[in-house]
Amino acid sequence: MDDPVIADLDKVLHACRIKLPAPSAWVSFAGYPDSLALAVIDAIWSTGIHYTTTQRVISRYSAYRASTGSAAAHDTLSDLLRTYERLGGIDAFTTTIGTRNRVSTRPGAVRKSEAVHQACTALQHLGIDTAAQFRQAQDTHLGHQAETAWKAVPGQRSGITWRYLRMLLSIPDVKPDRMVKRFIAAALGTSEQHLSAGQSVRLVQAAAAHHHVQQQALDHAIWKYQTATAKTPRPRSQAPAGHPADEPPA
Repeated sequence: MDDPVIADLDKVLHACRIKLPAPSAWVSFAGYPDSLALAVIDAIWSTGIHYTTTQRVISRYSAYRASTGSAAAHDTLSDLLRTYERLGGIDAFTTTIGTRNRVSTRPGAVRKSEAVHQACTALQHLGIDTAAQFRQAQDTHLGHQAETAWKAVPGQRSGITWRYLRMLLSIPDVKPDRMVKRFIAAALGTSEQHLSAGQSVRLVQAAAAHHHVQQQALDHAIWKYQTATAKTPRPRSQAPAGHPADEPPA
């Protein structure tokens, strides 16, 4: 127990035991194993806003693709970029399918629809067009190039959406968003500011390995717990400053 890493893991396991359902009930989300297009849309749209907004964007995109006789569940990046073109460009995509949400609150931040277009273009430039090609590139030089290109897209530098994109495409990972960091910070008795993204990821991965479950399954269980907790009314003296938007369900 003198090892701080072991001590931290014990604290996280204790938090999982008292706050979450039994590990057998932890279930991962389906994601989009055959659609790199939907995965990119979800990964970029879901941060900083209520996830229901992302779901509506996915629904409108899927409905539009169905109206053309195609299934979004199998869309490539080429399919998504052609949809932008057919609708008349980024602004038209924003109006017809997307939303006017931006990648950050900074003045002049690009809209999410533009970030999606840039991400698709960057990955396609590297020769990655399908979900299968994305998975095949993992842990290769091409995969590292793809990660660098993704993080160069406005609003994606932290790597949170990159990890989420991987999860949506059935690659084991943990997304160190504020939901996960809040859970881990509470377990360790520290503040989110004193907890790195890497430490959060390693502890969730270690806890998942301890229980022999998928990383995504524990990530998702934490997300559901934190989402429910955020919606529970609290006394005014305990209410947090502001009301953070929901994070992606991962």
